[in-house]
Amino acid sequence: AAWALSNITDVGTREQVDVLLHEDVIRYMLALLADLDPILVSLGVESTDRFLKKSNDPAAVKEAIRECDGVSLLQRHLQHGNDQIAQKVRAILDDLSVDHEQERQTLPQDNHDGAKEEEEAHEDDKESNDQANDEEKVNDNNEKDKNNEIYNVNENDILWMRDTENW
Repeated sequence: AAWALSNITDVGTREQVDVLLHEDVIRYMLALLADLDPILVSLGVESTDRFLKKSNDPAAVKEAIRECDGVSLLQRHLQHGNDQIAQKVRAILDDLSVDHEQERQTLPQDNHDGAKEEEEAHEDDKESNDQANDEEKVNDNNEKDKNNEIYNVNENDILWMRDTENW
């Protein structure tokens, strides 16, 4: 079932990817990152990346990743033996605006008068960059989505797949 869902994130339409997101399939794809099998880890990383790129609501994808501890699952693979997986993980974490070094350390929130203001300004810059990147991704994938009517998946199909023993 994981391969089928991954294929939908690859060749499915934006609407189909959003159905998967709505049905919380991203949680299952991220769960693959806890596995030791490099093929399943790669499948989880690639699917997560495609969720971010193809969804009509990248902010909802980012929120879902954070809610199901996806950031820490992804960070486990920053030093993965497969360089392609490690690079893809870095790109996803960058897209999530996660500073790899800062995430590993606990820093004081406000160590001088201007620190909090600088941090807020930096976050505003990240948000505007995220919005620009999200708009660019939407434009890049519009043409591909027009030609991708291969899979016709609805919410009932996802519920059935989620409830089978294959999960």
